[in-house]
Amino acid sequence: MSTTVPAPATSAPPNDGRTISPTELRPVLDVSSGETQVYAVAKRTDLQPGDRMSGPALIVEDGTTTVVTPVFDLTVDAYGNLVLTRR
Repeated sequence: MSTTVPAPATSAPPNDGRTISPTELRPVLDVSSGETQVYAVAKRTDLQPGDRMSGPALIVEDGTTTVVTPVFDLTVDAYGNLVLTRR
């Protein structure tokens, strides 16, 4: 007996790599240094494939927050995943 497996859904093509502007700024305490830094804040629902942002940043959504420290860049891949790359 066999079954047919449907092809996976395709993702939306990435945009032209727009840089995200923060919706607000928020002070965040760095526990390792004891210093406060200002982080950009972006809403997860506003991000689209191809978007990018440099840390420090917070990507906020209802269930969690992704912290992008100052040494990382964030991009959104073709499937909508957040990808952090160390500079």
